[in-house]
Amino acid sequence: MRQNVPLRMEWSCLRRVLSALVLLTLVLITAIPIQAKAFFPPVTIKGKVVGNDNKPLQNVSVSVAGTSAGTLTDADGTFSISAPDRVRALVFSLVGYSTLQVIVENETEINVVLQQSTRALEEVTVTGYTAYNRSQ
Repeated sequence: MRQNVPLRMEWSCLRRVLSALVLLTLVLITAIPIQAKAFFPPVTIKGKVVGNDNKPLQNVSVSVAGTSAGTLTDADGTFSISAPDRVRALVFSLVGYSTLQVIVENETEINVVLQQSTRALEEVTVTGYTAYNRSQ
């Protein structure tokens, strides 16, 4: 009966070692994305958006393609956006102008000219409201 006691201790020790290895593996797997972000910090991309007439365009939506990151241009048409290091494209859009997608290749400054859209609205809905006072 005493011979079984060391065997139980060996299994107990083996279980502890395996548990520690599994825990260490999980920690390392979850740490890899954190380290990847440290190696590829976000890049700030700046630029200016103008129209056909070379006048700055305000409130142009500037977004990183494939992500939820975005910003708007200010009154001077300038923008600054923080994008992942491996960003592929920026998308520029404004009502009345054609949407433009610009490929980004290691650039930190991008200047864009948006073309006015020639498409007309197919349907317009007008809603009116008037208040009347009834006097007797």
